[in-house]
Amino acid sequence: MIANIVLLGLGIAPLHVYSEIKFRDVSKTAGINQSIPTAASAWGDVNADGWPDIWVSNHHGLPPSLYVNQKNGKFIDLHSALILEDLRADFHGVAWADYDNDGDQDMIAVTGGAAGRGASPNYFFVNEGGQLINKAKQLGIDYPLGRGRTPLWLDVNQDGKLDILLMNRMRKEAPSALFVQTDNGFVDKTKKFRFSRAPRSSNGGIFSDIKQLLGVSKQGKSGEIKVNNAFAQLASLSDQKQMELIAYTQPSRFYSIKSKGLKAVTDKILLPKIAAVEDVAIGDFNGDGEMDMFLVRARSGSRDISMVNARSIKGKMGGPTTDMASVKFRTDGDVTFEIHRPWYDPSDRRSQIYPKLYIGSEERELKSEIFTIPVDSAAARERAPSLKKAGGGISIEFNPVTREWTLANLGQLIGFIITSTKNIESFNAKGFKPKTGSEHDVLLIRKGNRFVAKKLRFTDQATSCSSVTAGDFDNDMDLDLYLVCAGPVENLTNILYENDGKANFIKVKDAGGAEGSIKGRGNQVAMADYNLDGFLDLFVTNGAGPPPFSHGGPHQLFQNMRNNNHWLEIDLRGSESNRDGIGAKLVLSVNGKTQVRHVDGGMHSFSQNHMRVHFGLGPHEKADSLSIYWPAGQVQHLVDDIPANQILVVDEKI
Repeated sequence: MIANIVLLGLGIAPLHVYSEIKFRDVSKTAGINQSIPTAASAWGDVNADGWPDIWVSNHHGLPPSLYVNQKNGKFIDLHSALILEDLRADFHGVAWADYDNDGDQDMIAVTGGAAGRGASPNYFFVNEGGQLINKAKQLGIDYPLGRGRTPLWLDVNQDGKLDILLMNRMRKEAPSALFVQTDNGFVDKTKKFRFSRAPRSSNGGIFSDIKQLLGVSKQGKSGEIKVNNAFAQLASLSDQKQMELIAYTQPSRFYSIKSKGLKAVTDKILLPKIAAVEDVAIGDFNGDGEMDMFLVRARSGSRDISMVNARSIKGKMGGPTTDMASVKFRTDGDVTFEIHRPWYDPSDRRSQIYPKLYIGSEERELKSEIFTIPVDSAAARERAPSLKKAGGGISIEFNPVTREWTLANLGQLIGFIITSTKNIESFNAKGFKPKTGSEHDVLLIRKGNRFVAKKLRFTDQATSCSSVTAGDFDNDMDLDLYLVCAGPVENLTNILYENDGKANFIKVKDAGGAEGSIKGRGNQVAMADYNLDGFLDLFVTNGAGPPPFSHGGPHQLFQNMRNNNHWLEIDLRGSESNRDGIGAKLVLSVNGKTQVRHVDGGMHSFSQNHMRVHFGLGPHEKADSLSIYWPAGQVQHLVDDIPANQILVVDEKI
């Protein structure tokens, strides 16, 4: 029996049936207009109005964006109005959740710990009437030395209060850490996996740091956990009645979440050893009720060069080596060079150490990254000194006889864009050893307690994709896949795979209209039904990596163009369980077909999908039944016919 069901029927008229999934870029009309380096994005609901809003962690010390949904297809960036402090941290992963069970969503944004060489506290914004107040230090989760990558909300001891796992890049002083929420301050640190069941509370309480991090990686000599992994997820893989915590280590580790704490179940889940996993989408791809996994595996290639167009070249080269790297090219035009060294946190002393730049014989420090050299410049025609004798650096020369320019580099890792006012006839690169970053993605299908790689046509082709999400984009009752892709120096077309219901995926041309920008470098995808029409939409960022390649990469909103298929969306409101129902399992039956969803907080690597549960119903105007398995142990069944095309708000029965 369901307690207090609220039906939000939207009365959307039937539309023409599309033969394939279709999206359109509505960024401009929606007011999504930033083009900036980015790290992560997350859909939440800052003003508790039921309409998804989105936070974007812009990168390299730039202020974030908080696009608030205006309910008319438009958004307004209100970060400076809702957060009363200047935010210019090195933001990374972010996650919304109602941590204090008060009916609105709070948000944690982790930072990079000053690139591991200093301190940079996390931000934990407690929602007070739509105003976000940073209480990270007050609640004990500022963790300033942590090199934060991805936060994960979970109820580790099933006490109805959400805890937070911070996945950090390796740092001896501040490994990844689990913070357990209590009512009365900090608890003692423990090396065990069991935590006492604390009394319920509706006011949030304090977090307590359990630094041993569940044993997800090897211990150093001093006993601290060392981990160099970006993310963890929640899913039900070995036991359909229990959720597991998955930590993507080498090999991955699995922990069942129980009332007395965490139990290691890695030996019960047989997963192939797969390296270079950047992100994972988990779902029932073949319709058998079991969770499968799709892994994207781009490596961040550090050396590459590309001809952008007839007048432009861009690339990465160099590094701490004694080998010379160079690019030679011919053109009759004036040449603009944009040269960037690696980004350093301002607290890092290297941020104030500038490499030597020689333009011909003229020596300067590389501070100004963009400069133009006319073809008739006398300085560039003079021979540059030997970089080996000079102890390294960067040089630019022009030979007027051959009309050949040379950009040479020794000992510096740089990214560059070269643009000429006239066509570049040819170029020749030496000392690059290009690495494209492409790897084979992997689809793992669960067979009993084992995951088996399923060979597909597209898995024979390496991609360079670092972010993935799974959703029923055409509402035909199976899960499709969307991947964000980028090369080391250029943006690549994003990929959309349509599912036939049996985990046979077909690549959709031009990603159904969501192929993405050619500017910047593809970064992250986060999914939500932002306009409440029952069809899942996509938010994509294109500011991955250091400048200059992340610059000009826009935030993009792709609206799903819909079809005649029906849908059902569900918001959970826990009472004995946590308010968001994180850790719950939902089973929906429609005309003899069963669909399974887990409330996993929406997290994947760095970013967060909207937590509202979405089901496609195909041509069916009703669902036969819905079962909800709450984290606290209650099971609720709705067995009467459930009308399609509505949002159900379901309160947990106590």
